[in-house]
Amino acid sequence: RALLRQTWSIRAGARKSPARFSFPATRAPDVAQHSRHPLAGANLEEPDGARVARPRGLATIARFSSSRPLVFPRVIALARKYRPRNFATVAVQSHVSNTLKGAIARGRVAHGYLLCGPRGVGKTTLARVLAMALNCENKRADGEPCGECSSCTRIWSGGASLDVVEIDAASNRGVDDARELRERAMYAPSGEGRYKVYIVDEAHMLTREAWNALLKILEEPPPGVVFVFATTEPQKIAQTAAPVLSRLQRFDFRRIGAGAIRDRLK
Repeated sequence: RALLRQTWSIRAGARKSPARFSFPATRAPDVAQHSRHPLAGANLEEPDGARVARPRGLATIARFSSSRPLVFPRVIALARKYRPRNFATVAVQSHVSNTLKGAIARGRVAHGYLLCGPRGVGKTTLARVLAMALNCENKRADGEPCGECSSCTRIWSGGASLDVVEIDAASNRGVDDARELRERAMYAPSGEGRYKVYIVDEAHMLTREAWNALLKILEEPPPGVVFVFATTEPQKIAQTAAPVLSRLQRFDFRRIGAGAIRDRLK
């Protein structure tokens, strides 16, 4: 404390009359002799030659933070960690997965699907698996995707893909968003033999005008374009846009029970 008071007084005097003050090297003997003193540590050189003791703790913290940045482990939600990569591993919804897999194997893929069911039963998962199977580079003869190629990996993780677009209808529900989707669907896929898949989640949130804007392209879709609508409330779509239901293949998902969840975790 005495050392700090002396340094502050010298600095204050230098600001008032800098010509009459010089800055000698000052260091308290008790600080130099005792290594456990709070002020023992590295010295900070001032421009005019003064040396002021700096606490060792601050220097240690600065060196540690700059040389060893804190790295936190990445935590992945269980729903994403154990998300199925093919039709065979989809639990409970075998009536939907077998139908889609058979359609891909026979080359009779529809242009539009409507996936209905409560939350957490696998609607978005099956939509992604369908997109993976349509654009897989090493697709099996029975319609199963490999789940390991670059295309499957990007689609499964929800990454950027030129041919697969996921849209949240809860925040993109207007007629302008529907017109933009219609214009984007007119472009061809990125490669021969590939499909452009548009996955529209929470489809019941679309307005009546938005459904009317999509009605024409759902009636006469461009080649190589597949629309997948996922919803938890299909009755709202029937009230808002009843003609759309006749243009789509509807699949009703079953609720997953506790026994199926237990078997899946095992």
